[in-house]
Amino acid sequence: MVPSLALSAKRVRVNLAPADLPKEGSHFDLPIALALMAALGAIPADALSDFVVVGELNLDGTIAAISGALPAAIGANALVVS
Repeated sequence: MVPSLALSAKRVRVNLAPADLPKEGSHFDLPIALALMAALGAIPADALSDFVVVGELNLDGTIAAISGALPAAIGANALVVS
């Protein structure tokens, strides 16, 4: 059983800026969901500050595998700031 988070019947607008960068694929699903959870107070806002997150969400809330995880991990590793 996957835990659920009740949302009121409101619209949520997500801005994927900057607009001139192409954004396609489902790998934004998980980071958007986590940002929404942080905005709602379901998780601490700084809980993922040291992480780069990519992932696809299934309709039941489970996380699905994505293609391109290795290049994403290599790119994230290059972002490490000491």
